[in-house]
Amino acid sequence: MALEERKRDYLVKNTVFTLAQVNHLVHLFNSVASEPGNDNQSSSTAGENGATNLNPKDKQKKGKQMKKGTGTGAGGGGNQSGEKEISRDELWRLTEIPECTVNPFIEAGGRLYCRDDGALDAFEFVKLLNMFARDIPAENKRRFMFRMLDVNHTDFIDYDDLFRFLKMLKGPAVPDHRLVELCQVVLARKDLKYPGRISYEDFCRFVSVQEAYLKLTVAIQFPNSPANS
Repeated sequence: MALEERKRDYLVKNTVFTLAQVNHLVHLFNSVASEPGNDNQSSSTAGENGATNLNPKDKQKKGKQMKKGTGTGAGGGGNQSGEKEISRDELWRLTEIPECTVNPFIEAGGRLYCRDDGALDAFEFVKLLNMFARDIPAENKRRFMFRMLDVNHTDFIDYDDLFRFLKMLKGPAVPDHRLVELCQVVLARKDLKYPGRISYEDFCRFVSVQEAYLKLTVAIQFPNSPANS
């Protein structure tokens, strides 16, 4: 389903993507999204931070359901144009898009671009991927990374935020008790501006613009062109 013309025009003017590239990204999004209002009940439960407990086989099964139009949608309205969408609790569906699979920050960043009703649509998805484009300044990416980690929107990264971040980076390879220890060590540092929490000023000392740029940049393969972003 194509975007409304006014939305396409906005994206072409305000992102690094051409009209053809915007249309391609919308197509990718629609391939994994669902029709608005579909709320087929799933046996899985959403975990803390909105992550589901589906195993890869269940994800594959639900992915097929989505393509048939029976997957879980956001429900509750907000999408008056009938465009496809992904609910906040199912942002893992973005990992079914090849360019998004290799970067865990895309799913995390998707939460910042969800509409007020808790759903991500193709318009916001393109704006999200724009932040991962090569042409976006590194400092902008570092600020965006901080916003992603500040889940509670307090302008600080606290224990819960830091634990989620480390869990996302390390995955199941590092046990939770080890992550707890890492969080405690970091938040006990004497050089933090505010004890027990990380300000943006602290964050800039811990994460260089070069590191932020590398972690928040993906190469998107557009049709009939070399890798772009």
